[in-house]
Amino acid sequence: RENGKLVWTDPSRPEVQEFNIALARQAAQEGVDEIQFDYVRFPAEGDQKDASFYFETHPLRKPMVRTADGKIIPPEPTRRTDVITDFLSKAYAELRPLKVLFSLDVFGVMAWQRPIDLAHTGQDIPGMAKYCDVLSPMIYPSHFFGMDGYKVPGDAPEHFISESMERFKLITSGSNV
Repeated sequence: RENGKLVWTDPSRPEVQEFNIALARQAAQEGVDEIQFDYVRFPAEGDQKDASFYFETHPLRKPMVRTADGKIIPPEPTRRTDVITDFLSKAYAELRPLKVLFSLDVFGVMAWQRPIDLAHTGQDIPGMAKYCDVLSPMIYPSHFFGMDGYKVPGDAPEHFISESMERFKLITSGSNV
């Protein structure tokens, strides 16, 4: 909520995920040939100091890991990237049998896979690429604040668009996306 108004759905809430998958499935069953999810992410801007997300109190179940010497290592805490990738794996499993293309809009800046961006948005491109047919990077040069030595990234669209696409090709290599 912001100023008492609802502004974002929690992508980790099961009912939000189920609604989106059901809507996509219905559209595919009615003949739509491509389903594109936009904003498959957590909010990355605005005041989030009072935000709470379902996964923080209901983490994804992850298996314990047993080492070669028999020690049991507890799983790492659920991260935002885990939530998004897990949701996409469910959506892809539902849509794949319906022979519909499944595509995702993603932030262009995610081609850099910077830890701060991963932690905020949850958009881990190599992980997401496993569960879709098409990735559509939204490359807005003005969003590349202070990156690659450019004080005003919006003045260098050719750099950020070409560099982003090269990075997307590299990090999705072998995924068939």
